[in-house]
Amino acid sequence: MSDRIMELVGTFAQQKPGDPGDPARRDNLYDPRADALRGTQHVRARTSSSVLQAQKLHPAVVMLGVVGAGIVVALGRPKGGRR
Repeated sequence: MSDRIMELVGTFAQQKPGDPGDPARRDNLYDPRADALRGTQHVRARTSSSVLQAQKLHPAVVMLGVVGAGIVVALGRPKGGRR
């Protein structure tokens, strides 16, 4: 079912309007394209992300950050729990 949805929506979402695409470049599942061209859209892809960098942190550093954030929240609360 997901293949059918991607067939209907994928081309529309990934291709510029009015660009029928090159029939020779339609399928490269089993073999690389001979021309090795990129798509027709001009997009900027990031080489990294903050989530990736957070996943690469040592678990002790993450735990220290969580504990530190908890301390900051606890110290920032007014006494008595009401304002």
